[in-house]
Amino acid sequence: ARPRRTLVFVAFTAEEAGLGGSSWYVNHPTWPLGETAAMLNMDMVGRMRDKKVIAFGADTAKEFGDILEKANDEKLALTARGDGYGPSDQTAFYAKNIPVLHFFTGAHSDYNRASDDSEKIETEGLAQIARLVRRVALELANRDGRVAFVPSGQIAHAQGQTGGTGGYGAYFGSVPDFTESEVPGVVITGTRAGSPAEKAGLLQGDRIVKFGEVDVKNLYDLTFALRKYKPGDEVAVSFARAQETKNVTVVLGKRE
Repeated sequence: ARPRRTLVFVAFTAEEAGLGGSSWYVNHPTWPLGETAAMLNMDMVGRMRDKKVIAFGADTAKEFGDILEKANDEKLALTARGDGYGPSDQTAFYAKNIPVLHFFTGAHSDYNRASDDSEKIETEGLAQIARLVRRVALELANRDGRVAFVPSGQIAHAQGQTGGTGGYGAYFGSVPDFTESEVPGVVITGTRAGSPAEKAGLLQGDRIVKFGEVDVKNLYDLTFALRKYKPGDEVAVSFARAQETKNVTVVLGKRE
């Protein structure tokens, strides 16, 4: 039967270059964002081990916990937690107040390497993930009402959106603004609770222009800069607030 809501399938490019494709999409959507009930993101789901899968963003809608539990009829070892911010394409949608889920089966030694070849895909696990996401998508598409969005400030355990991938560097905790801008730097919409960025005093509207030794012109530069450091490193950060440039020193955290 035809779903009651429209389903839009998107293959985003330039995720590694600062969520380029998804941030462009939310500013030029094929389907109006105001009519977009949720975004489901599959990023690194081909190497499932011991039936383990994480659904990040499960706290971004009040109903997600029940929906995921009901959809998990293959009894995967499913962990569901977290807000919608993290180094993958769901972040651009969550910044636009859309509930999100990021399905992830864990990091591995071939991550971002040429050795990550197709024969290493765990095909049955990948099929199980696809069926899980299908069931979640159909529930969201056919339910009477939309799920209720929960902003980051109302989510207690705001840290930890990468599931310890290790590939995205240390944790800073700034929340980027994905509104298009011609001005160099990364404008933030705020900071995550308890993060190094919050402790350093960064606020909504601040524009990060330098992170350590890296001049930050865009989100790609900031992502690259974070990958240069490890948890516990002390880093100088420069940001513009109104007409003034401020300099702070932060101690980077660990992604959990």
